[in-house]
Amino acid sequence: MRFENPTLIDHKQGPCEAVVGSPVRSGHLPNWLRLRILKVLDPKPSATNKWAVMLAMQRQFGSGWLDHYGSTRVTQQGQDVVAFVSEPYAMQSAAMKQAIEFADAVGCEFCVTATSVWCPTRTLRLLFVPATGSGADAA
Repeated sequence: MRFENPTLIDHKQGPCEAVVGSPVRSGHLPNWLRLRILKVLDPKPSATNKWAVMLAMQRQFGSGWLDHYGSTRVTQQGQDVVAFVSEPYAMQSAAMKQAIEFADAVGCEFCVTATSVWCPTRTLRLLFVPATGSGADAA
């Protein structure tokens, strides 16, 4: 099924509107976030490329919240920002705690929405942006 914004879905109580999120650059780790992750990893990975950083990040912060990840552009306080996105199917409380610990450690704010791109209406969207006032390095 192909979703278009907005999509009306027939529901027992009548049609409801499903909104698909902004496009995701699949597998992309924004550079501002890669650099922040490298600062907090213990132990530091021997390589600093995306794959080494992602593996070390998952070892330190868990991966229950990380699925169908990438980046998307959002507006934050009037500025265009490259945000990190993860779109898991479901999250247990332990995975939510992992996501919160990760965001706190790297100085991010995050929100959970229902406007995912990967399997809309079946996945959640976790959107990570630099905490207000912390700035973002190059994407």
